[in-house]
Amino acid sequence: MDLLFAPAVISLDASHNNFTNVKPFRKYKPSHSSLISFDLSSNAISQDLAELFLDKPQNLEEIDLSSNAISGPIEISEQFDFLRRLVIGSNGLSGALPNLPSKFPNLVDLDLSSNMITGSINGGLTNHLILKTLDLSGNMLTSFDETAVLSNLLQLNHMDLSNNELGPIIPREIGKLKDKLTMLDLSNNNFVSTIPSEIGSLQTDAKVRLAGNQFDR
Repeated sequence: MDLLFAPAVISLDASHNNFTNVKPFRKYKPSHSSLISFDLSSNAISQDLAELFLDKPQNLEEIDLSSNAISGPIEISEQFDFLRRLVIGSNGLSGALPNLPSKFPNLVDLDLSSNMITGSINGGLTNHLILKTLDLSGNMLTSFDETAVLSNLLQLNHMDLSNNELGPIIPREIGKLKDKLTMLDLSNNNFVSTIPSEIGSLQTDAKVRLAGNQFDR
């Protein structure tokens, strides 16, 4: 996939092909690339995530790698200051959520759905102050870490945490997202007992999904 580094290419859509890997930078220096977005979704890329991100243009704004066979933990050595949209859903990512703001400080849309991510939702994620959409559905997350301050996500309007193993209690801080949040999906988790009253403070047109839990009141 040397086209990623052609100096005149701004945007590349190579989705729905049979690519199996993305080569490291060779011909052009990443800083000289004009590329700001690429879509390699629905291919057969089977690389480790860290290898795939190595020596890529630093001015990238949008990356879509969904529906491949990308594996490994979410550990990236380089920083992408301009990246706003990152989609790596439906792959084989594993391990815990890292401190994403340290690598993608201006991320607005994040989709890591349908992977094998484990552990907790932590402060490294909830400190993304400009994040608008967050999709972590279909993973194996088990809890909200004590460092996860959900009220920091003041710009969040879409949060999908469905089909995980989260529980036992829904954080009451979710109610503090009432000014922006219009879609909240916590279905098919391990939440029990009472639905917190703070959820009722969300916008009147907000869509809330809580099916498939163990609430009794």
